[in-house]
Amino acid sequence: MEDIKIIKDPAVAKLLADNTRRRILRILTMGEFSAYELAKMLDKNTAAVEYHLKLLERGGLVKATRTEVKGNLVKRYYTSTAKRFIVSYSLAEAQAPESEEVSKVFERLIEGALKGFEAFGITLRGERRERLKGLIKDFLRIRQTTLEAVLSKKVSPLPQERGIILFLEFLVMTLAYRNPEFRRILEEGSKAVPLEV
Repeated sequence: MEDIKIIKDPAVAKLLADNTRRRILRILTMGEFSAYELAKMLDKNTAAVEYHLKLLERGGLVKATRTEVKGNLVKRYYTSTAKRFIVSYSLAEAQAPESEEVSKVFERLIEGALKGFEAFGITLRGERRERLKGLIKDFLRIRQTTLEAVLSKKVSPLPQERGIILFLEFLVMTLAYRNPEFRRILEEGSKAVPLEV
């Protein structure tokens, strides 16, 4: 199982737009399970889970690990092909029709980030909202493309340590900071965010 897989195929990325498939993938990163076991965990019928597994397997996101045969009953077990999946930001900017769904996912991510301000008692409207939305979108673009570049340099699997996500975030932010546009985004963002700490 890979530690991180970057998805660059828009058709595969579109598979992740479905909540049930995302839930199946999360479970399969923890071990191998049959369609029946997954159906029980997800409170779905087995046929529906088998359908999703077939799509995920065709997309290279899951793989069958073993098959058990008891009488005329065949039970296949599956696992995820990676611990974590990252959709390439380049898909959000592509002109292909399949990329439209990916763009919508990134747009929802940005809108969700904007809603985070409400937790701090900050209501965003009008020009300030649009300005912060643009900054967050640019931040996400540079962060994602830097992360993809960093991961492309990996020569061996990442250690399965608690601090590895912190390490990756530190590495990505440090390298992104070399980009003058990223520094501009941080500078403008620090002025635009109405919060003192």
